[in-house]
Amino acid sequence: MTEAPDYEFRSPSKEELSMIVRLLRTSKGWTQETLAELAGVSSRTIQRLEDGQGGSADTLRAVARAVEAQDLDFLLRPQQVLTEAGLKRHQAEFDRDYMQLDATPALTGNAVEAFMTDLNMLCCVGHDVADPATQDTAASLFDFLRDYLDIKSELTYQDRLNTARSLEEMVTTLRADGWTPMVAHRRTKLTNDHWVNKTPWPVTIGYIALVPRGQEPAKLAVLRRIQLE
Repeated sequence: MTEAPDYEFRSPSKEELSMIVRLLRTSKGWTQETLAELAGVSSRTIQRLEDGQGGSADTLRAVARAVEAQDLDFLLRPQQVLTEAGLKRHQAEFDRDYMQLDATPALTGNAVEAFMTDLNMLCCVGHDVADPATQDTAASLFDFLRDYLDIKSELTYQDRLNTARSLEEMVTTLRADGWTPMVAHRRTKLTNDHWVNKTPWPVTIGYIALVPRGQEPAKLAVLRRIQLE
């Protein structure tokens, strides 16, 4: 029996258009009224589009123009879309390679310092940051935390207070630039065939990721397989 294909080539459905337009709008921090004004259409037209009722070709081109898309027909053109069978296979592959951890925003230096308290290992993620100045701040934060991880057990309470103050400056800068540090913990046990002592080593791994403000997720997806540096 032939396996169902992962993709099909077709135009977006009304429901898919609804999700695409809503995502485009919210990613820019716009209200429906703002998008309507920029597109030169009524607010009701945008509401219907986002409610899954579809829109005319002129409306879709107007929306594309408002979001400054290079291809004004991209909401109209047939495109490669995942089938239900393909989605299930991709989800199975994702679940095999990744796990999802409960995430919380770390909005202050004290919150980031407290996040570090019980960690044995740290993973930092900031790949989506494009602005050079913000990249520098993110790199400073991540380097600071890696160094802190190595010495935190030797620090006094005053040292920890000073650390939180230093972190506060970096977190404040990142948030002013439109980014939120999200943190998550993972408790597990590690083993290695090359270790003399085969007893599993209990560890707490911390994950800190920078995400755009207003798009803070409830979960962070992390690789199941742990790479020891």
